[in-house]
Amino acid sequence: MKLLFPFHASAIAPWRQHRYLSFLFGISQLRPEEKGKSSSSHQMTRRTFHNSPRSFFANDINQGIVPSPDGNAYLDIFRQAERPEFFQSVARSVQLRQDYLRNGCIFIRGGELIPILKGIGASEEDLERLKTISQILDPDPTVNFRTLSTGRFSVNTRAGMIERLQKQKFILTTADNYKRHDSDICRDFGELGEIHQNNTVIQAMLVFKAWVTQGVPVPARPGLNYDKDTVLTQVFNVHTFTDKDIQGYPALEGVHQDGCDHTMTVLLGSSNITPESGVTFVHDKEEQTGIQPHEANLGLLKGRYQHRDFLDTLLFKDNSVKHSVTPVYAQNKSDPAFRDMFVILSRKPRTEMHKSGQPDCFIPHEKFRKKFLIWVPPIQGSHTSCQLEAQE
Repeated sequence: MKLLFPFHASAIAPWRQHRYLSFLFGISQLRPEEKGKSSSSHQMTRRTFHNSPRSFFANDINQGIVPSPDGNAYLDIFRQAERPEFFQSVARSVQLRQDYLRNGCIFIRGGELIPILKGIGASEEDLERLKTISQILDPDPTVNFRTLSTGRFSVNTRAGMIERLQKQKFILTTADNYKRHDSDICRDFGELGEIHQNNTVIQAMLVFKAWVTQGVPVPARPGLNYDKDTVLTQVFNVHTFTDKDIQGYPALEGVHQDGCDHTMTVLLGSSNITPESGVTFVHDKEEQTGIQPHEANLGLLKGRYQHRDFLDTLLFKDNSVKHSVTPVYAQNKSDPAFRDMFVILSRKPRTEMHKSGQPDCFIPHEKFRKKFLIWVPPIQGSHTSCQLEAQE
């Protein structure tokens, strides 16, 4: 992979960073002799660059997090670009993208991901809030062992914007390699509220995932429009529990796909679970859909991963493989056991030709209004929103 800049940003001398920012982001330092300011003012101005809309987020900046017109917080990616930690996050994300291009699957320990997210702009306070955020979720309409809420976002790196979208019922079909009692059924999940969408860690996760997956070739899914710049990203907060006569299953459907291009799973926390709980197996695409993990062919097993610590993260190309997850088993049978996750699914928009018969709606959310800027590192192919793998 060819980089458009020949060095890691974190290696730039401080006195050169403004000049480098001008190249990357279109941010230029005002010259005192041009603007009549003293040489100590160090004022900055912003100008539009090729993948950014006009910056209307310029006021009331405070450590990279600014209030939107409705008073809520969101990341200001340009403000982050004035911090050395931002460059370190860019450099490490570029390295992870190389691994993802090579392998189609990466596992990132939470201890490594947290500094990346903080460099993008996630706050310590919001990191702490994530540890208890799964206590306020909605009942699942089709199973009794989990609660969950979800939110839909459009991610358009060419336009430089992430925006919260109107609610739409969720459906996975048997054609998506999802075989369960609720296949081909529209499910009406509860929505993520302000406490989720205003959390800067979740916003930073959306930016990070876009950085790593942007322009990565994927196998085409029938009924998706790969000519569109926009990516539909759906965030699920899932609380899976085992208690008394209720057995919790992170993936009751067994071996399956998620009907998307890129799946990212993130651990928020767990309690009273055995070492065998919540193990994710990545299978060859030829594995039989719908069988349980213990029934799978070991010859078709491509990887075994287990989220153990806060923000441990697995990212894989969903239509290149299949996956399964072991149940949540209670260590102490007399006490409840649980596992809390974010599942972040990204794909191109569905058309009327999709087997679900449900094209994607891209109307901005009326109640939970949220939009913020995104920028993608200038890597070859990174501003191409999606490339397709060659079909054999």
